[in-house]
Amino acid sequence: MAEDSFLSDDFRQILQRFEQMVKDNTSLYFDSEELEDLIFYYSDHFQFQKALLVIEHAHHLFPDHPVLTIREAEVYTGMGQLHKALNILKKVNVYGEEKLDWLMATSVAYSQLHEHERAIYYLEQALEISEGDNYDDIALELALEYQNANKVDKAIALLQRVIVNRPESETLLYELAFCFESTQRLAEGLKFYKDLVDERPMSFPAWYCLGNLQQHLDLLEESVESYDFSNALMPDFAPALINKAQAQFKLKSYEAAIHTLEQTFSLEPPDATTFCHLGECYEKLGQIEKAKSFYQKSIDLDERCADAYLGMAVVLDYQNESSKALSYARIAHDFDSQNEEYITVFIKLLNKLDMFEEALEKAEAFIHARPHDEETWSLMVDIYVRMEKYKEGLQYAEQGIQLIPDSKMIGYRKLLLLHATGLHQAASQWLEQIYDQEDEQDLEELEMNYPAILHWPPYQNKKTIL
Repeated sequence: MAEDSFLSDDFRQILQRFEQMVKDNTSLYFDSEELEDLIFYYSDHFQFQKALLVIEHAHHLFPDHPVLTIREAEVYTGMGQLHKALNILKKVNVYGEEKLDWLMATSVAYSQLHEHERAIYYLEQALEISEGDNYDDIALELALEYQNANKVDKAIALLQRVIVNRPESETLLYELAFCFESTQRLAEGLKFYKDLVDERPMSFPAWYCLGNLQQHLDLLEESVESYDFSNALMPDFAPALINKAQAQFKLKSYEAAIHTLEQTFSLEPPDATTFCHLGECYEKLGQIEKAKSFYQKSIDLDERCADAYLGMAVVLDYQNESSKALSYARIAHDFDSQNEEYITVFIKLLNKLDMFEEALEKAEAFIHARPHDEETWSLMVDIYVRMEKYKEGLQYAEQGIQLIPDSKMIGYRKLLLLHATGLHQAASQWLEQIYDQEDEQDLEELEMNYPAILHWPPYQNKKTIL
């Protein structure tokens, strides 16, 4: 088999001997290490029944062999028979090097039973007696169990303690960064990784994690520098280049982001996400055909890349192909109906195409899901404005303002609806309260949705005076 091409000739002969023995229903001798290797092989290939045949033969050759018994428990754990695995482990007498295997096997079974406190108990003992590469692996497992038990503080403390002496461990560095990010302890994480790179400047994963934390904190120029340090130390480390491109995109350095993403092509074949990012860059540069090309490449590689469908919807709408754009926006929305950006684009296209019933249904659900999001109320108001149902729209604008009093986005819509419903005195008073010429984008959207506001003298005067 192609997947077995990595097997050594010696083990291949052992495997063939065992399978021939089973086929012939005979009994051959294998030493304990050979039997253990066979158990690992069959378990790795999810051939648990064959692994149990090895264990049965092992019991005949080596009754009460502790390591082989531990392997038996691990097979039952792999099969999901966790209580049976634990019963086997409870009967094993372990000492010396075997104890670490026993502790780990026991912790795995309890972890899969979601008894995380018990798993932690055995992992803490395992960490005390481990050394070398095993120490990193066990520290990671213990940190994960702390997280499962909602003890992220302990996970962070453990990983910090371990990493100071093992800054070359990529896995531990990445896990600690994840803990900082998931708990929003970003400033604390930033300080830790800054101190770490000061002490260990040759640790490329430490620079990479620092860049990620800086990007989360919108320290974008600093994050680009950190990614550059990471890549200087490890030139073929594609994740640092990809995240650097994301930071450059946020800095609106779209051409630089394109160049950075293209650098990854020589390191690994571009995936759907990379093509999608390239599409976004070309979209921002106004190179719409190139953007469409990369969004399509993304979809061709991964038909479930929702961001690419959304990007395609945006550029098609820009080209006044709104019906076609809606079909792409609908696909993105179907993939993730909770994504705020997908919902927003979808509702706007429904409204633009006068599909009011569905637009109102989606907007109503959006408001219930996010009542304190000004975008949701604005979308609903815009639908009623387009339908020229100004009184209903004004009711939603008033409700939105009550929940989000400082929202200019809703406030300007309230202004146009006061005017549209003939409440000119109230509109004039509201105009004095809310108008700010600095809100250029909001005002342009207001004027585009309701051009009549441009001919209202108080609004004209306000624009002229300011």
